Order: sequence, then structure tokens, then C-alpha cells
Amino acid sequence: MSRNAEDIKRLVDGRWIQILKSVCGLSDQQLNPKIHGPCPKCGGTDRYRALDDVAVTGALFCNQCHFEKNSDGFASIQWLRNCTFSEAVRLAADEIENGDNGHPNQASQPKSKSIHATLKKAASAIAWGMVQGGILTEQRKPDAVWRYRNADDSDCGAILRWDLSDDKKEIRQVSRIADGWISSAMPQPRPLFRLPEIIAADEIWVVEGEKSVDAAVSLGLHATCSAGGSGAAEKTDWSPLDGKQVVILPDNDEAGIKYAEDVIRLICKQAPSAIIEVKQLREIWPEIPEGGDIADWSAHFDGSDSESLQTRLRSIPNSLTEFVGDSFKKPSANKAFADKANEFIPFPVDELPPVLAKFCMEVAATVGCDSSFPALACLTVCAAAIGTSRQLCVKYGWFVPPIIWAILVGESGTQKSPPFRMATTPLKERQKRDVSAFAAVNSQYLTDLKAYKRDHKLWEKTREGEEPQQPDRPLRRRCVVQDSTIEALAPILKENPRGVLLARDELSGWLAGFDKYSNKASASSEVPKWLEIYNCESITIDRKTGDDRFTFVKEPSVSICGGIQPGILARCLTDEHKENGLQSRLLMTFPPRQPKQWRDDELSIATQLAYDHCVRDLFELLGDDSSGESKPATLKLSKAARGLFKAYVNATGSEQSAMHGHLASQWSKLEEIPARLVIILHCVKQVTTGVAEYWTIDGPTMQAAINLAEWFKNETLRIGRTLGESEVIREARHLASWIQSNHEGRITARDLCKHRRDIVSTEEAELKLMQLVELELGTWRAIHKSREFVLNHQT
Repeated sequence: MSRNAEDIKRLVDGRWIQILKSVCGLSDQQLNPKIHGPCPKCGGTDRYRALDDVAVTGALFCNQCHFEKNSDGFASIQWLRNCTFSEAVRLAADEIENGDNGHPNQASQPKSKSIHATLKKAASAIAWGMVQGGILTEQRKPDAVWRYRNADDSDCGAILRWDLSDDKKEIRQVSRIADGWISSAMPQPRPLFRLPEIIAADEIWVVEGEKSVDAAVSLGLHATCSAGGSGAAEKTDWSPLDGKQVVILPDNDEAGIKYAEDVIRLICKQAPSAIIEVKQLREIWPEIPEGGDIADWSAHFDGSDSESLQTRLRSIPNSLTEFVGDSFKKPSANKAFADKANEFIPFPVDELPPVLAKFCMEVAATVGCDSSFPALACLTVCAAAIGTSRQLCVKYGWFVPPIIWAILVGESGTQKSPPFRMATTPLKERQKRDVSAFAAVNSQYLTDLKAYKRDHKLWEKTREGEEPQQPDRPLRRRCVVQDSTIEALAPILKENPRGVLLARDELSGWLAGFDKYSNKASASSEVPKWLEIYNCESITIDRKTGDDRFTFVKEPSVSICGGIQPGILARCLTDEHKENGLQSRLLMTFPPRQPKQWRDDELSIATQLAYDHCVRDLFELLGDDSSGESKPATLKLSKAARGLFKAYVNATGSEQSAMHGHLASQWSKLEEIPARLVIILHCVKQVTTGVAEYWTIDGPTMQAAINLAEWFKNETLRIGRTLGESEVIREARHLASWIQSNHEGRITARDLCKHRRDIVSTEEAELKLMQLVELELGTWRAIHKSREFVLNHQT
């Protein structure tokens, strides 16, 4: 049959129903002009229909993605198959050739297809047909054959590719039936490529096309794709990916992006437990050509070690939010994320640099506390060590300091003090050395000052020789402070421009001391200056008495860390502090209480030394003194990091738009938290494992900072709800948590009295359980001649 486009156009008139069913997989309902329904490509509810003359013209309509240049069936094929016009003509011609005898009124009577005993014979027959059609100049074997197999390793079909001149290719699909092989698309739903290997693997890389799969496999990855090209993802069964780690690596073009979107949608529907990431090659290959894929990337770095190439692929940041907004998070940041207001999510320790992660985990195991306690303390210690040596330029005019204010919230006896002391040990040891050094220098200074006063007095009498010069008073180096008043802090900051850490085991004194010098009960004279310090903005202190009545601190840097009990915190954080924004700047953790018990675990000397050296080396980071005046050295974001932060800011802003009052204020401050955290993560990596660029923050580091910020969002919601509860409700929730942890969520009043020394009688236990029922935290269940309390699932 002639393959001339004009000849094909004449032959397809009146036969489009058959062609669109076969080539595009459309159903009778989708080809019925009287039915409006979901678009087969972009979804929706009723945005799609076939036009009235679809049988003659093949024209389809979608008011979302196919309403222009949609006048005929070739346009429909191009749209649904993401192919060129010539490919659409070829697909229509194939269907006619393998279909009826050319008469429109016999379109529903397709002729039977030839059955071939082997795949090799089927390929040979297809090649001969292409020779007759003028596509090939000679009958030859396909240049590539990719077999598709079922879960039991039996053949389902195959993709055959012949390479043509001018970098063109001809791809045909064959199917395995009971009697042999036929030239036809595989039946739907089609299996994933390399399905048996995929079923056995935990991590799967999804790429576009079998050639790309081969390239990924050559690098040691488990990879797959769907048959039929980028426009046929919906014809494949994606359910085998359920529960697996799925990494999607799209081609660098519009069709590749669309394919990734389709795959994400299908996996979410068919494999809801899959954990999805999207990585884009342009992040590590800026010069990637249009349509470039992993095969091109691998060929570009031909000769490189496959392990190093795989490592580079894994370093690409997750750009899933670019495709689906903020609906998905990395698992470490979103475990049980749907229950934001109720459930404590474990701190994502794996997002910290290795030296901090190991320290936090060993401290948590040694002390018997949640890892968030040492993690927040470590982050503030590192922030104080970096101080004013670094700042981040997010964009022109937006500079961010590495200042963190962290509070460890817990009842008395919840082991918040030991991790705080262990994390701040390097700073306190440094301060001890500074005190000893100052004592020696100051002793010499006092001797020199005494000599100066004697010599100057003599000089004033005689006026002989040069006037003696008064010795310079030595500076008292500080890195830790406990006095939280601005008046006491300002002189310390002036002598220590790098900044300090305000470290107090109990931060209630800091929070309660803001009104100390205020004449009006509703005013907080200290708060405005603290808000300026949070942004490293200059502060001034004016005194009416004393030698130094004016103190100016150009760049005050104070990170804060300490513990507090929830009841005290609720009383200290008044409505005034919600309105002035103080509470919005606090990063807090309030993990569930863990039962105290003896632990053989100990913090290893190697881990302690590694952490100590990290803090020491952070103090060695120098600022920018190129202008003759010391100022913070400026970090910048890489393109990947900027894109990730932009997506986070947009998602946070979208979340904030649905909030109001104090919560909206908290969200506005959480917007900047990844920028502050990423400075700390970058600098810690720089002095420990090393970074590729000292002055540029990469995508993976920014992604880690964003995942930490997402955890803080969850904890902000949870703590806000908890602090707003009465003491009675907090006590009830604590009892419910104890029942869940110690008795699997069910207990009788008798057993409650037996296992709790603070409950003296069965009657008291019964009343406490009745209170839990009244608060709808659980229900009663009859057992034998008694009853037991059973917690609700959400408690």
C-alpha cells in the first residue's frame, strides 16, 4: 500500500473510529459525540468529547489541552500519542494495512493478522513490510529488540527498533499470543519493562524509553519504562511499584515533563504506598540538549566509572514539588504528615551532616531522650560558632544570618537538660580557655596600667620626654552568655563582634524578663531590640549614668537555646508576644515523654571529638575584610538550590493564605527558616566532609534544610494546639499516651491503679478513665464481668 500522506488521508475518511480505538486506545464511550467526560490525557470531569463528525474526520475536543489545531484524526493522534504528523500518518497507515480491505462500510471487520512462530520471524515479516512501504531499503534485523515479560517471566510482547538515516528511527510493537507472535500493540494493561527484575527490587528508576532503561541498568540501577512512548503511560499497569522507592528521571523536553506528570498521577492512583522523587538531569548537566536523556548523559561521560556516575545521579535534588506543588514531602519529613495537629513526627536526623547526625543519635541513645533535643541544641551551637562570619544572599536585598532561637519543651524529668549540656560543652570549654587566657593577659595589663599611671604622673610634673601611652585594655572573649538583658548583653557583643550563644538550661528567665524595666504592664521594652538582633540589625543602648552612656552594636548575633516546661511556656508566651512576633521566631520541639531506664549506651570518644572539632573549625571561618572593615562573607544559592527554595516559599505562602492571626504570623517566619538552616548545614559540611563550592550552596543541602523546616512546621502546629489546651486536657493526653506506650492502648481501672503509684485507688483510676471517655479519647469495652478502657485510633 502507498505510504503517501495524501493517499492515507483519502483512505482514512469514515474509518476514524476503528483507527482511534486501535492507535490511541479510546473506548466507544470516549468516541461517542453525545457524551462529555474526563479527558483521556489531562483528566477533569466533563471537559472532553468527540466532535459530531468524528467517524469521518477523527476530530476530538478538550477545552483544557486540545482545542486548537484539532480538526482531524491526525491531530488527535499527535495529541494523544505525543508524536509528529508523519508518525501519526504512519500509525494510521499501519492500522489500515493491518485492518480491513479498504472499504469504509467494513471498518468493523478487521482482517486477521499473520501469526509467526517466533519473535525473529515476526521481526523479519515486519521488516519486509517496511521494505515494500519504502521505509527500509533492504530487509534486515532490527537494531534493537526489547522483550516485555509478565511477572512469571513469560513473554508478553516486544518493542523493535530500526535505525534509519538522518538519526530517524522506526519503532514497531509486537505481541505474544497463545499460538505465536503478531504485529500488534500489547494488550492493556501492559507490563512494565523488566517487570520480574522490578518486582524483586526496592528502588526503581523510571525513565522514558527502553534505550534509557539500558543506560540506567548499565550504571547499576534498577530501571523501567512503559511501552508505547511518552503518550501511552496510562496503558501500563504501575501497581508493581507500590511500596517501593520510585525515582523518575524525565527527558529534557516538554514531552518528558508531561510523561513525568502522567507517571506521578498513575503511580499515586495505582501504587499509593510508593515514595516518589523526581530528578532532572539539567541539575548536573547544564548543557544538556533538548530531549536529552540518561543515555545521552551516560554517553557524554563515556569512560567514567559507573559508580561515580550513579553517585552523581543520586546527588540530584528532588524536584517533585515542581510537578505536584507541596502535596508530597521526603519520607523523613512527612511521616504521618496528614495528622499534623496530633502526632509527633520523629526528627529527621538523617538530614543533618554526618558529624551532627551521629552525635545526636548517640546522645539520644545515651540519655534516653528524643533526638530532636540534641539536634536543636547542636544547630544553635553551630549557628553561634559561625556567627557573623557568614550570611546568605537569597536575592538582591535579601540577606539572611545563621541565627537560630531554639527551645526544648518538656516536663520536668523528660531528659532535656543532659542533651543540652552535652551539645553546649564545646562552647563552654572554649569559654573556660578564654577566661584563663584573659586572666593572664589582664594581669599583665594591670601591671602595665599601674606603671603607666606612675610614669604619667611623673611626666606631668617634669614634661620631659614623650608622654607615656596608656596600655590597651584587653578584650574579654566570650562565646556563651546567660544574662539575657540587653543592657548587659550589648557591651559583650561590642567586644565580641562574632556573636554569642545565649544558653540557659531554663529559658523562663529570658522570656519572663522582657518587662523588667517597663513602666507599663502592656509594654515590652526589651522585645523590639531582640527582634532586631534576630535579623542581625544594629542596636543602640543609651544610659543616664555610667562611664559609657552610649553603646552601639553594628551586627549583633545571638543564637538562643534552652529548655522550658510546657506550662511555664504557655504562661510566658502571652498574647502580646504573639502579636509582636516574638513567639513566631522560636523553633521548638516537644517530643512525647520517654520512660526513664538504665542505658548501657555511651557517647563514644570519637563521636565527641568529631563534634568538638567541627565546632572548633566553625570558629575558624573568617568573614570578609577585603574592604578593610570586617563583615560577613556572603554565600549564594546555586540554580538548583534557588529553585527548591522558591518552590518552598511559594508553597508556604499558599499555606499561609488559608491561615489567619498568630498562625499566619508563624508561617511568615517559617518561610525564611530553610535559608538560615542551610547556612549551618553548608558550613558544617565545609569543615567536615568538604563541599564542592565554598561560596555556593547546592541543591541537596537546600533540600535537607527544607525538610527540616517542614518538620518545624508540623511541630509548630502540634505545640500551638497543645499550649492552647487546659492543664486538665494536657494531663489527660499524657495519661492516654502512657496507656498507649505501656499497655497497647487498653487498660482496666484495676490495672491502672496497680501500675501507677500516683493513683491510690481503683475508684480514682475509674474517674480518670471516665474523664478520657468524656474527652472522646477512648471508649469502654465490656470484658467478662468488668470493662476496660480502649483508646481511639487517632489518640
